[in-house]
Amino acid sequence: MLGLGSSLFTESVVGGLSALGIVGITIFDIDDENVAVYILVTDATTVAALYNGITPGIGNKVNGTATLTVTNTTADPDKVGTDTFNIFQFQDGNQNLFFLSLATSDITISVAQDFLAVDLTAATFLDSGGSDAELDASGSGEEYNFSLVVNIDGFIESNTATQTGISIDAN
Repeated sequence: MLGLGSSLFTESVVGGLSALGIVGITIFDIDDENVAVYILVTDATTVAALYNGITPGIGNKVNGTATLTVTNTTADPDKVGTDTFNIFQFQDGNQNLFFLSLATSDITISVAQDFLAVDLTAATFLDSGGSDAELDASGSGEEYNFSLVVNIDGFIESNTATQTGISIDAN
């Protein structure tokens, strides 16, 4: 399942700090509850902040983190979990597309499945009480909503990018 999301960004400066801007997120699922979360950035200030002091390359860790909130809307009641991920460059030559992973250093990408680095079943997705959010899909075609904010030291956090109605299978 491929989902495309978008949001509007208007650059702002507060107290001398620039706000980060992201255009949107895309969720890609081909491996049960392991998904790829891609971030599209076209704002020059944000791209420069992500790459400040970093050598570009596929799988290279860039600056900043992304806070990802995922809601399983099929569950009754909804299950909501939040986790913080590192950000990595997705493609050589395309310095505007990134993906998320819990890895702490550069990643060697050998197959497409290496991008499926967000495991919805991980106990690192915490609910509002600090417990495992249990985002596991229990069947076929459960619906999820995703929202993401990027943070880089010295900048105001980005706008929130969302993607809703993503169907993820547990089988």
